[in-house]
Amino acid sequence: MSWVRIESSVARHRKFQQAGPAASWLWVCGLAYCQEGLTDGFIPFEALQFLGVKSSGKYADALVRVGLWEAREGGWQVHDYLQHNKSAEDVNDIREKRREAG
Repeated sequence: MSWVRIESSVARHRKFQQAGPAASWLWVCGLAYCQEGLTDGFIPFEALQFLGVKSSGKYADALVRVGLWEAREGGWQVHDYLQHNKSAEDVNDIREKRREAG
């Protein structure tokens, strides 16, 4: 099972206030997608419709506009994802060590 950590002050952060509640929920769902899939913060175009927000395209645009997501070829990158989350390589290393330890 994967976990997503979010600062408790997120609702007061200017970028989230500018993006609005639906876009903010898309950001949270995007984090969960990235953590579960070990994508290092990348969200491909085809995943957007499965992130739990109707009309997600306009909200993805809002996240890019306020700087929470960055447009990339084939999708989006969560801004500063690896500064706040473990990389896929780190997670796999931890899992391997836990398997070895029993």
